[in-house]
This record gives sequence, C-alpha cells and structure tokens, in this order.
Amino acid sequence: MKILLVEDNDYDAKLAVQSLQSLSNDLEIKRVETREEFLKTLGDFNPDVVITDYILPDFDGMIVLKLTQQFNELIPVIIFTGSMNEEVAVECMKAGATDYVLKNHQRLPYAVREALKKIEAIKEKREAEEKLRDSVTLFKTLTEASLVGIYLVKNYKFTYVNEGFLNIFGYSREELIDKLGPLDLVAEESKEFVRKIIEAKLTSETISTNYVIKARNKAGQHIFIEFFSRAITLKNENYILGAVVDITDRIISEIEVQKSEILFRTVWENSMDAMRLVDENGIVIRANQAFYDLFEINEKEIIGRPFYIVYDESSRNDNIELFSQRVKSDSIPDKIEMEMLLWNKKKIYMEARNKILIIDGKKYVLTIFRDISERIRYEMELIRAKEEALEMSRLKSNFLANMSHEIRTPLNGMIGFSELLKDSLDGESQQWAEIIYNGSLRLLDTLNTILDFTQIEADKIIPYYVQFDVGEVTRDVVKLFEKAAEKKNLDLIFQCEKENFLVKCDEKLYRRILSNLVNNAIKFTLKGKVIVSVSEENEYFTVKVSDTGIGIPEDKINLIFEEFRQVSEGLGRQYEGTGLGLTIVKKYVEKLNGKILVESKVGEGSTFTIYLPKEYNPAK
Repeated sequence: MKILLVEDNDYDAKLAVQSLQSLSNDLEIKRVETREEFLKTLGDFNPDVVITDYILPDFDGMIVLKLTQQFNELIPVIIFTGSMNEEVAVECMKAGATDYVLKNHQRLPYAVREALKKIEAIKEKREAEEKLRDSVTLFKTLTEASLVGIYLVKNYKFTYVNEGFLNIFGYSREELIDKLGPLDLVAEESKEFVRKIIEAKLTSETISTNYVIKARNKAGQHIFIEFFSRAITLKNENYILGAVVDITDRIISEIEVQKSEILFRTVWENSMDAMRLVDENGIVIRANQAFYDLFEINEKEIIGRPFYIVYDESSRNDNIELFSQRVKSDSIPDKIEMEMLLWNKKKIYMEARNKILIIDGKKYVLTIFRDISERIRYEMELIRAKEEALEMSRLKSNFLANMSHEIRTPLNGMIGFSELLKDSLDGESQQWAEIIYNGSLRLLDTLNTILDFTQIEADKIIPYYVQFDVGEVTRDVVKLFEKAAEKKNLDLIFQCEKENFLVKCDEKLYRRILSNLVNNAIKFTLKGKVIVSVSEENEYFTVKVSDTGIGIPEDKINLIFEEFRQVSEGLGRQYEGTGLGLTIVKKYVEKLNGKILVESKVGEGSTFTIYLPKEYNPAK
C-alpha cells in the first residue's frame, strides 16, 4: 500500500505514520510539505491514498483534493487536521473528500481502510456498468448488423425491429413501431395462418418452428420469407420474439431450376448435336434422338449397355481400356477429333466434347458428338490448295529471278553500247541513242526491283551487319541523284547532325532503302527541293527524306506500301514505276528491326522518316 502524506508539522507527521503502521506490513509512505513537492510526488509515486492536513504553508487541503482529483479521481483523499469547523468539513466532503479525521483521534487507520473499500466498490460498480454497456452495445451492434430481420411483438404490434427487418420490408421504424404488426405485412392468403401462430404462441409454450410464407413489402411487391417465433416474458408482459429471412431469391432460384430442367429436357431432345451420358463404368444412362440418328441405333439397343457397342468390333477393346484409364485419372480430354469406324462399317470424322459430372457423389461423363466429315474434307482441300499456291509462288519467284538474270545480261550490253553511241553521235542519231539509253536504264531498274521483291517473297534476305559511318554512306547515295535533281531544277540538300556517325547495320540494305526514297522524292517533285537529313534519337538513327512534291492524300497513305500500288494507277497514270519501291523499302526496314512513318499533305509535299537501330540487337 502506498500513502502520500501532505504534512508540514514533523510531530503530526510522525504521529500519523505511527498510527498507519497497523495497516499493512507492506506499507510505503512518502511525506511532502509544499505544493511543488506534492505535484511531483503525485505523478511519480501514484499513491493508493492521499492524507493531507487542511492548513499548509503555501496551499490547503482543498487544493490538494482538487489536484488529486485532476490526476486520478479514484484516489481517496482524507483530510487529517488538528481542528476543523463543520462548515469546512461539509465543504470538503461535498468537494469529494473521502473522510476527515481529527489528529487527536485514533481512527486514521480505520478511515484509510474504509476509503479503500469505498473506492474498490466504486471501481467494481464502474466495471460492472462498463461490462453492461459493452454487452448492450454488442447486442445492438450484432442485432443491427444482422441481415436477418429481428422483431418483438406485443398485442399484435411491433415494439422493436432491427435494421435487417427494415431492409427486408422497406419501412422505417416510425412507420412500424406501435402502428403495424405481422398481419399487416403478410399476403392476404397468409394472414389467417399467421394469426393462428401468434395466438398459439401467446396461449401455450409451443416450440419455435420455422415457417415459409408469402409476404408483402412497402412497395406492394410480394416476397417470400422464412420466419420463426417464440413467446417470451419481459417485465411480466408477454411478447413474441422472432426472426425473418428474405428467401425470395432462393424460391425464384428453385422455380428457375424447375424451368431449367424443363428447358434442359427440351434442348436435350431437340438438339442437333448427338449427346450421350455414361457412368464411370461406361454404361449408357441417357442419349438423345440426334445420337440415335448419328450412330444409326435405337434407344433399346444402347441404354443400359456399354458405350462401345456403337464402334466396330475391331476397336472396342482399345476404347474400353482407354476410357477406364481416363475416368480413373480424371484425364478425359475436353475435345477429341478422330475418324471412327462404326458398328455398321461406316466411317465418319467425329468431334467429341467431354465433360466429367459429379451427380449425387457419382461420376458421369457427358459427351457431345458432331459429325465433322464435311469440314475435314474441306480442310484437306484447303491444305492441297495452299500447297499448290505455295508451289506456284515458288515457281513464279524462280521464274522471275531467272528471267531477270537472263534479261539483265543483254540489257547491260545495250546500256553500254547506247552510252557510247550517245557520246559519239550528234543530231537526231544522238537523240535516238539517248532514248535507248534511258529506256534501258528504266528497264534495268524495273528488273532490279522485281528481283529484290522476289527475294523478299522467298524470304532470302538475310541482313549482314557491319559498322559504317551512316553520314558518309548517306552522302554517297545522295550524290548519285544530283544529276537527276539538277535535270528537274530541284535543290537536293543533305544534312547530318554529327560527324563520324557510326552505326551497326546492313549497309547494302540501307543504301537500297535510301535510294528508293530519294528516287521517289525526285520523281514526284516538280519544283522546289528534296532534303535528306540524318539524326540520332535514343537507340535509333533517323533518316528523313522530305520533298515539296505532289503529296499523298490521307486515304492513300496506307495504300502506297502495298504491292504494285501507286497513288495514280491505271494506264493513264502520270508517273512511271512498278509500284514495288515503297513495298520493298518497308520490308527492308522491318527486316532491320526498324519502322517507317509518313507525313504528307497534297500539294505541299511528303516526309518519309525511317528509324533503324544504331546497334544490332538479335533479341529483337
């Protein structure tokens, strides 16, 4: 026991300590004299009892009482004083002092014991009240949180309903309590039944029983409820305590199940697909008419017999063993396509879809059969047609490649001789030689384009990555077109943002890509300029070919990359070419793990931008 003694008189303090020794062998007393000492010791010592003189040097017993109450109102404070009039004593007791004791009396130990008993009683009462509050709170929480509707009825009227009850019926408490009763919430056909239940509960100790009836909510909708009730007595008055559950969804589900069963039987019997149900031993339990028609067998011949009797005898044993293994291991495949030889020697291609079902703890296999003979024949025809098309494509590619090589040899001779002639002749003869030379170059370009395209189609393009200066290579390609640009009075401009711009790419394919783009830009530009620029963007090097040419309509931009397509098509087209150039460019760019973008406006020009990786990355 810890006692804090507030006393400035040594003699009185000694007297008090001697008097208190009889309280306990385990007694700890601390004495203070000033307000400052009291406040510090009160917090540090946390006494069980405070005993204080009323008159102190810098404060009094009333202040000690108030400070103690502020710290802990359950610490008893006993006023221990030499003299005190009744008014002061009453004032102290009203303020909360546990007792007051005169110093010349020997009742201080008794006062301490009584004070501790009183405080212990207060604590026990508070704990009991707190437990009661917690119980009430828990009950209310559980009741209000419950999805089950809970109600009390007295004299056929509701005296209590929880939130779950309100949610089921859609009413507010104000609309129900002491105004409506169970008979107001049930359907007309259920009222007499419910009235008899209430009367039986009130007149006898009947056992609580569950009932299912039709009720009506506030909106006038019929709902199905399951309820139970029992009679109870509260404060000598009879009540009915009950609970109600909305089972409308369950009832509707049961109705839907019945409908589903009817629907299932209808679908089963009228399905175009053959359906069969067997048990785990392979005995046919059920089959539909489509099954009988497909396998050319009747109900009496198959129901209750092994499933394999529809197969030819030569394959029955294999089917039995395989089925048994798969059922035991739950490894029946969801879908099988196979050729089947039936009992009547008829061959058909069949698709079978399987589903393992567990019904009443027993294993069954539902199989849906479909005759796919026509589809298989069609697929075989498609495969043959595809193979023939691939062979024709291969022959075409080989033919074009051979023809390109065969024509190129004499054509190179024509180019060489016509070039000599145009340089050595003059007048009309020189003009004819010039025509032959230009026509031969055009034909050679066409042959090269066709040869490139056939190599792409045959997937014979394998990039060869080397390191090179993309700025230098681009400048070299641009120089090849300076005469063509000069002939059309076009400015051909080359730009590169850095010197010694090293990349790792297929130089040959890059030159072909760039040549096609620059050639197209010059071909479709009547006046103005063509700009070829090289720059760096993250892990890519970027090449832009911009012109001030005729431009491309927005709805034709995707078309220009298709084989043999041009913006201007037909015999009356304005510009020469095979329509393969941009197709080849796109294929080459993709082969190098790059991408190509087009921006264009009719009458203003076009910009083709290619992005190619600066470093070879085989993962891409």
